[in-house]
Amino acid sequence: GFTKYTKLGGIMLVSLLGFSTLLIIVNTIRLTVLARKEEITIMQLVGATDPFIRWPFLIEGVLIGIVGSVLAILLLKFTYGFSGLKMQSVLPFFPVVMNSERLIAIYITVGIVGTLIGLLGAYISVSKTLKSRL
Repeated sequence: GFTKYTKLGGIMLVSLLGFSTLLIIVNTIRLTVLARKEEITIMQLVGATDPFIRWPFLIEGVLIGIVGSVLAILLLKFTYGFSGLKMQSVLPFFPVVMNSERLIAIYITVGIVGTLIGLLGAYISVSKTLKSRL
């Protein structure tokens, strides 16, 4: 029962953190778009299409996602190795993943999800901002 509730709590916590990360990226990209409002207006006046304007911001969102993912993976790698051994000795009934193949899969998943959250946040922000036509 304890393991079941721990997994449910972990899923809820990760979902909440993912959603808050998405909101932070949306606001960061929106601030970038608003800071470049004059340049975007000039580009629209000379005939630039929305995808042409959107791509640099999408790339920025992906880069934010990649940097955040790499930092999260490094933090996870170093803290989990230490705290996983401690937790296993204190709570022997609690399943702690120490299999390196499974940990690598988790790190890859964190990287992919972080990059996708960055892309999604940038897409939401830029689409909403371009739709309002600054």
